[in-house]
Amino acid sequence: MPRCGRVAVVFPGTGRQAVKGVGSRLLTALFSMHGCTVDVFCTRDPVAGRSLIAGQAPSEFDMLVFTLYDETTYLDLAWFVRTYVKEIAQPGHRAPAIVAGGGVLTLNPRPVLPLVDLACIGDAECLVPLLATAAHESVGGALSGRSSLHGPGFLRSYADPAMCQPVWSEMISMPWHDRIPSYLTQTDYIPVEIARGCPNACTFCQTPASRGPYREASLEDIGEYLRSERLARPAANSVRLLAASPSEYSRIDGLAELCDALGCGVSLSSVRVDDLLRHPELIDELQGRVRLGVETGTDERRMCLGKQFTNQDVIAIAQQLSQSQRVDRITLYFLIGIPHERESDIHSIARLVRDVASRSSKPVDASLSVMIPEPGTPLELYPMVPLNIARRAWQDIADSVKGVACVSSDTRPEDFYITGVLSRGDSTVAAAILAATERGLTVRSHWEEWVACYEYCNVNWERVLYEAV
Repeated sequence: MPRCGRVAVVFPGTGRQAVKGVGSRLLTALFSMHGCTVDVFCTRDPVAGRSLIAGQAPSEFDMLVFTLYDETTYLDLAWFVRTYVKEIAQPGHRAPAIVAGGGVLTLNPRPVLPLVDLACIGDAECLVPLLATAAHESVGGALSGRSSLHGPGFLRSYADPAMCQPVWSEMISMPWHDRIPSYLTQTDYIPVEIARGCPNACTFCQTPASRGPYREASLEDIGEYLRSERLARPAANSVRLLAASPSEYSRIDGLAELCDALGCGVSLSSVRVDDLLRHPELIDELQGRVRLGVETGTDERRMCLGKQFTNQDVIAIAQQLSQSQRVDRITLYFLIGIPHERESDIHSIARLVRDVASRSSKPVDASLSVMIPEPGTPLELYPMVPLNIARRAWQDIADSVKGVACVSSDTRPEDFYITGVLSRGDSTVAAAILAATERGLTVRSHWEEWVACYEYCNVNWERVLYEAV
């Protein structure tokens, strides 16, 4: 009788967070469809070293598959491997193969390569048959010679990740609900992926390069899936549309009508200002906190970033949102540290926030980020703005809008410099990632602690952040 491979999908977060996305659901279902016994670990659960379904240890699996959705999850990967895998990799014990995938790896897998046996770039689900075969055979050799993969253990012939080209799959129908463990379906909404890639070309965004060309799931496939899920979960009251830019879906009106017919509201994972200008009827579908990517406070600078709307458009959309009974709050997202940014650009951010707040009957927040010129974007060759300048700009904006709007306290300027090294660094960063987990560091730790960690591991963080490539 053929051997049944044992695969564990490792999600960097809690079980509740795993439910919100489709990554763990999709991989769990696909490995099951290819004959593997599948379980799930969540790195931030109270008992992270035991699988959620069968309560087993990592050593009992042939393969651990990590889904990495941003650079901060590298710390989850390193901590899990250091804590639960390296300890069993002793003589006489067979350690599971460590596989990692996710869009964040596609453009720069170097910081993670020393930590894993195999890094998958591109759409990893089209590689599941290959991975399942390797799990069944319990050998890594079945994975060799594939240009869509890269890893120091399985692809020794590829010394340069640039030689590995990502593979993009066509949009596939979501698996049927009966193939997904029940704990992953206990939500009051139905998540469905409607598109991949992005038809826009924002100069600061990795999505077009990391997610591949824009392609949509058919309305018919989405409808079939939603009808089956509605029968399985009658308590679900909304449909979460997942995509880089869900409002760009070409048949968004028909999709909204389909959800209405099923008795479900529509929840968009994100929304663009220019899409609301083209489809004002979408405003009626939005609820709760609405997040708008405004990026900067001047029309000229925003056009350079690839966004074709004006400050007046932002104000007009915010006014319409404030009139909706279903909208509770409006959050405006801004970037600090855009190349060639002037002090007047910083002042314009605060001015736009005040203008929106003065015309809105709903609370207004400003969420600030420091721009990381990430690999794969048109701006990747630029350096980051010095941290002291970002700190001053951040504080100036917070002081200027005080009393009329709130600046989100979820992030600090330092957070983006910590992740900037992880995003822009090379394979030497892997040692610092491991050292950080040993020291108990997180992305919320003091910047000075991270500097000490980088310097201890001989990572030239100043060159990574501040030198133009």
